[in-house]
Amino acid sequence: MGRVPSGIAKETFLAAMTCPTQGWYVARQEQGVPTLAQLFRMQGGIEIGRRARALWGEGVLVRSVELDAAAAETQRLMETPSTVAIFEATFRVDGYTAKADILLRKAESWRQFEVKSSLHDDEGPKEEHIDDLAYTAMVLLKCGVKLASTELVLLRRDYRLGQPDANLFVTSDHTTEVLQLVSGMQQFWKPVQVAVLGERRPEHHQLFGVREDDDFWTCKTVPRTIRTTPEICRAAL
Repeated sequence: MGRVPSGIAKETFLAAMTCPTQGWYVARQEQGVPTLAQLFRMQGGIEIGRRARALWGEGVLVRSVELDAAAAETQRLMETPSTVAIFEATFRVDGYTAKADILLRKAESWRQFEVKSSLHDDEGPKEEHIDDLAYTAMVLLKCGVKLASTELVLLRRDYRLGQPDANLFVTSDHTTEVLQLVSGMQQFWKPVQVAVLGERRPEHHQLFGVREDDDFWTCKTVPRTIRTTPEICRAAL
């Protein structure tokens, strides 16, 4: 069965939005030893995050590793008027956990940034990047955070080695799209919680009406995008 889930993270929720059974499995997935390729991607992501944070040098990095402690540290920083920006801001509510790569104070609200080590495309961001933004925004709103914007930070295609870090990134605002998506996701807050954290594996069609193939219960072929969930698609229109 795998490990006992301690809560719901972004990957678990988004998987469960496609199929509750898939989310149930993701929540219990053991963390194996990463491959060299995975380590390389992880190191690249860490470096991109570090360079993005450098653009807001006055920001404070949440250093607590344990999630409850990180959430408490985040809350203290938000309540400190001199805090301009928070990196790896952590939020926990109802068993859900979310981390915002960058929170930037704007008067009485906050700008939320998601940093990705992907190239910017003029045709628009990948759906999974917007899904990631929406999940984090949903948890932040549930925690009572006032969001001024939700923004994506990607890599500029024409960046050249030796140029300043400011030339490396492209920031795009997706607040309207994200909040529309959140309005649809919120209705599944409790159903996903029940399905994912329950001891018994849910049926793949139990909550969201995904396809009912006889050999589909392991949910290993489901693409990870919540746009395939009919209720979410209608709510985002």
